[in-house]
Amino acid sequence: MNYDNYAKLLLGPDLLKEIEVELASRRLYDFVKMAWAVLEPGTIFVPGWHIGAICEHLEAITSGQIRNLLITVPPRHMKSLAVSVFWPAWEWILHPERRWMFASYAETLSIRDSVQCRRLIQSPWYQSHWSDRFVLTTDQNEKRRFDNDRGGHRLASSVNGSNTGEGGDRIVIDDPHNVKEAESVLQRQEVIKWHGQVMSTRLNDPRSGSDRRKFENSREVWEAMELPVNCSSARRRQRVVASSGTGGVTGNRSVPCCRRSRSGIRTAPPGKFCQ
Repeated sequence: MNYDNYAKLLLGPDLLKEIEVELASRRLYDFVKMAWAVLEPGTIFVPGWHIGAICEHLEAITSGQIRNLLITVPPRHMKSLAVSVFWPAWEWILHPERRWMFASYAETLSIRDSVQCRRLIQSPWYQSHWSDRFVLTTDQNEKRRFDNDRGGHRLASSVNGSNTGEGGDRIVIDDPHNVKEAESVLQRQEVIKWHGQVMSTRLNDPRSGSDRRKFENSREVWEAMELPVNCSSARRRQRVVASSGTGGVTGNRSVPCCRRSRSGIRTAPPGKFCQ
């Protein structure tokens, strides 16, 4: 047997493409690494364990292991790109029928991420891999909202924006306050009121839908993830409990710079990035 020819066959372009598609379809982190050049062609992707940890939690929502996720992370750590751009584009590969609602303190921010997500979906890279999964409809393909032919849609809005009659399977609230108003008690109460009266009622199925936000006001069960800039040794030794009922491991384990649960809250199963 000519092992050189055999090796060339195994590493042929078709097989490499199949491997790339399989990896990106299975793991959000791999998808992010591969898709990065599409949106940031002039910037080198810099891997970070915090990106992997965020991706693990988002994957847990996609698989139904957790429902409600609270992420606290400093600015410029790829939170918006990971959650509001890469994640919905990735989940539509697996579940194109899912409907998404996004809100921020300013509609321009939600629209910015919506445009980025649509640009990624329409890119030659994405279409060469997953064009058979869904097609964006031509009669509803705008910055604020675009639909696909499998029933899924993405809607961009703002805090106190108009969402009358709209619903979603995924509700993402990214930065409900701007920096100047973050310490305002009145502004926080307004956002809490808006969420309680408007966004919290927009899940299509409260039993299976999910909510991802950056503030806390609920008696529901929430998965909390904290990624501070400075991490003390005491914080690194904090412990979490993973539920065996969701495929995880019952017991305690340490998580570096990553507080992943409040008392009684389920966590995502152990993975590569949160050890």
